[in-house]
Amino acid sequence: MNRNGRIINDITKKIASTKKTSQITNAMQMGFGAKLSKAEQKAKGISNLCKQKLEKLLTHLAAYSIITLEDKHIDVQISFNNRFSDHVD
Repeated sequence: MNRNGRIINDITKKIASTKKTSQITNAMQMGFGAKLSKAEQKAKGISNLCKQKLEKLLTHLAAYSIITLEDKHIDVQISFNNRFSDHVD
């Protein structure tokens, strides 16, 4: 093989190698894209689950707080009435 033949052969090999590398890179990007989509879906699912759990927790806390506040309000009224009922003749 003469020099020009070797140069053309080297260039042809580099082009083929670059095409293969490009194909591998594209395949990897597709694979990572699929994994990313699955991870995003899981994250959204976890986020929705956390949101539902937090809403439920806050609802229960709010209901408990109202009951507790109402009980304290009744206690305050009773103690207020008891304090001043002794002085009323």
